[in-house]
Amino acid sequence: VPSRVSFIEQLAEDNSNNGGDELLLFSERSSDNRLALHYACESNQELDLLQHIWGKVPESHTIIDPISQLLPFMLAAAGDKAELDCIYFLLREDPTVINYTTAPL
Repeated sequence: VPSRVSFIEQLAEDNSNNGGDELLLFSERSSDNRLALHYACESNQELDLLQHIWGKVPESHTIIDPISQLLPFMLAAAGDKAELDCIYFLLREDPTVINYTTAPL
C-alpha cells in the first residue's frame, strides 16, 4: 500500500501522463477506496493543494473516508500537525458538513 505522500505524488505524475485530466484524476479512488482529498487532509498537505482538489471535485468534501470514517475537514483537524487554515477553508466552503454524521443513526 503506498504511503499518503507517495499517493499524492503518484497522482501528480499520473496527471502529467494522462493529458492533464484533473477531474478524472482527483475523483479516482485508491485501492483502499479513498479519494485524493482524504489523503491530502490526513497527511496535512498545504492549503494550495486542498484548494486545487476542491476546485476540481468540490463534492469530495462530503464523502466519508472509508478508513477513518471521518469527513475531510475532520481528517484535516486530526493529529499533531493539523493546519488551521486547511480546516477553516474546508468548513468555510461548506459549513453544513458540521451537521453530517459519520455514524449510523
